[in-house]
Amino acid sequence: MSESVFSQFDNDVLHCFELSSAIELTLPAAKQASLNLCHGGLGLRSLHRHTSAANISSLTTSMPSDNCSVTSKVYLLATVNAYNAMVSQPDAISVESVLDVPPHQHALSSHIEEADFNSLFSDATTMTKARLQAFSAPQGHAWLKVQLSPKLGLALMPDEAQSTTNVVVVQPAAVTTTTVVHKVGDHFYTLSIVMTILCCVCGGWWALLCTLPAITLASAAKTDDANGNTAAATQKGHIALGLNIAAIVLYFVVFIIIVAASAASNTVSATSSSSYSYSYSYRYYCKICYSSYCTYSYSYSPSYSSSTYYCY
Repeated sequence: MSESVFSQFDNDVLHCFELSSAIELTLPAAKQASLNLCHGGLGLRSLHRHTSAANISSLTTSMPSDNCSVTSKVYLLATVNAYNAMVSQPDAISVESVLDVPPHQHALSSHIEEADFNSLFSDATTMTKARLQAFSAPQGHAWLKVQLSPKLGLALMPDEAQSTTNVVVVQPAAVTTTTVVHKVGDHFYTLSIVMTILCCVCGGWWALLCTLPAITLASAAKTDDANGNTAAATQKGHIALGLNIAAIVLYFVVFIIIVAASAASNTVSATSSSSYSYSYSYRYYCKICYSSYCTYSYSYSPSYSSSTYYCY
C-alpha cells in the first residue's frame, strides 16, 4: 500500500475524533493526540509513522536470516532506512542486527513515539513543555485509570457521585434556517370590488369615479405589503377606504338630486297645463245687418269661456 493511503487513514481518524469531540485540532495537537498515554497523547497511533516498525518486525520474524531472498533484503534495507530516519541516532538499527535478533514491533514503535515526543517538546512553548512533562512523568497518566475506593479516601457521597456522572458533550451548533412568512393584508381590496359591482348593478355609474381609483390604490397597497413596505401599504389602504366611503356618499347625494329634479319637473308641467288658455276673433259678413264689419271673439280658459258678437 502507498504512503498516501496511510496518510489518508490517519487524517480520517483525526477527523472522526474532531467530529465526536467538537474540537478542531491544530497541527501540534494532532501530533500529541497520536502519542500514547505515557507521552501525554490519546493513543491515536499514526499508521503512516509506524508502518516501518510493523514491516521490520513482520519480515524478520516470519523469514529466517539464512533463507532471506535478495528482494526481501532490499525491501528490508529500505524499511530500516525509513525507520532510522524517524528515530534518534542511539535507537537506530541495522539489517544484520534485526536479522540476528528479530525485534518486537512494540519496542520499535516506542522508539518512534519517543522521537515524536522529543520533536514536539522541542518546538513547544514553556507552558506546553511543562504540561507535556507532567503527562510523561512516570505514572503521570495513572489518574485516568484510578478506581474510586473508600480505602484510598476517594469515596464520594451519593449526591457527589451522581453529579460526577453528568457528561456534557459540546457539539457544533446546528445550522437552522428560519423562514418568516409574512401574511399580506387585504387593505380594503375586496370592499372596493364589491362597491364597484354594486354601482354597476344599481345604475350609480357616477360612484365609479371613486371605486375605480380605490381598487388601484388597494392593489398597490397589497404589493407594498408583500415587499415589506408596511407604512406605504397602510397609507394607501386608508385612502382606498376613504374613496369607498366617498362613493357611498356621492351615490346617495346624486340620487337625491335626481329625484328632487324629477319631482320639480312634474310640478312645473302640471302647473303649465292647468293655466293654459287661448282666444281668437275674426270678421265676417253679417246677413242680418248686411255689414262686413261684424266681429266674432272667443276666449277660453279652464275656469271660464266666452264668445262675443259685434256689429257695426
